[in-house]
Amino acid sequence: MRLPGVFAPDTLVAFEREISRVTFAENPLDGVPMHERTTYGKAFIQVFNLWTKSPEARRLSFSKRLARIATELLDTQGVRMWHDQSLYKEPSGGFTPWHADQQYWPMASGLCVTAWIPLHAVPLVQGRDHGRPAQPGPLRAVIGSPSSPGFRRGAFGAGDPLRARALSCAAHACMLQA
Repeated sequence: MRLPGVFAPDTLVAFEREISRVTFAENPLDGVPMHERTTYGKAFIQVFNLWTKSPEARRLSFSKRLARIATELLDTQGVRMWHDQSLYKEPSGGFTPWHADQQYWPMASGLCVTAWIPLHAVPLVQGRDHGRPAQPGPLRAVIGSPSSPGFRRGAFGAGDPLRARALSCAAHACMLQA
């Protein structure tokens, strides 16, 4: 679900500068040519635990507002953060394969929620890259599993001129089904 207005514009602009600084300073793929990377490495730059690298990143990651939203979405008394991360798509990078996040998180409970905070607007269609045709934007979602009757693919923020708008926050449940 898209939650518009979670952050004020000036707040997110300040966080964007710091998150970008930390992401590029800690980029584990810095200097590795795209053609030498794995599919995963081509998909995006990924930096974990930004809260340990910057007081400003910590302020965002431990935001009481985000914790309250997660608590309300999960209908629980409180929440604990598993980790924070930044994911930056590079202009000449590869696609992000379909995946389900929770299988990578060894938690005892399937009750979790993620907050995806776009720092920039993401167009519905990305521009041409190295002569290739324009591609769909990087964020799409599925509902259910391919074997469930309600399964469908769709765009995040369907009906919006932008898939992901800066200043909005996306949240989704990460529950495993038995």
